[in-house]
Amino acid sequence: MGILYPEELKQDKIMETIKDVLGQQYVTIKVTEFILKEAKESSISCIFSSNSLHDDLSQIEGKGVGIVDALYNGITSKLSKKFKTLASLQFEDFSATVKFKGSKQKKGIDAPVEICLVLRNSQKKRLYFRARSRSIAMAAVKVVSKAIEYLINAELAAIELYKNIISAENRNRDDLKATYTTQLSEVVQITSYEKVIKSLDKRNY
Repeated sequence: MGILYPEELKQDKIMETIKDVLGQQYVTIKVTEFILKEAKESSISCIFSSNSLHDDLSQIEGKGVGIVDALYNGITSKLSKKFKTLASLQFEDFSATVKFKGSKQKKGIDAPVEICLVLRNSQKKRLYFRARSRSIAMAAVKVVSKAIEYLINAELAAIELYKNIISAENRNRDDLKATYTTQLSEVVQITSYEKVIKSLDKRNY
């Protein structure tokens, strides 16, 4: 892995909070197979496996300028109704670096490729995601999967923490409310969940 930006270290710390909040509810996503076609634009068809989103992610198809754009478009178009913050993220940058030191052959043709995907949230802050593979296409698929997994779980954690805060208020547990509020203040650094939270009914918690 290359030199990490300070924002990436912060994201890793926030992920620890997200996993702590969600526990077994944490959603994992990965590609089991995919077909990529290149013409005037890139088209991808793939099957995703998940521990809890089988109905949503069983089959994904997308088009775009390159594999990353195509896959990201395909996933967000299918999941943005359920995970509203996905639609608020925009592409900021994309780069691929060949790691020749990781090659096992003299010619270096098997050297792994590291892809860095940069997204911009609604507050214009950058989010960084990296993935590595000896296949450029697989590295691209992995980095998009990693980004989507992160964003989905961040939204789920924000919702869970909001529910916990309301529940703590109803039980007059100021100690728990303070803990949940601190955790929520970390998670909202990923992006704004204001619209998502406003859509929830406080009476249910």
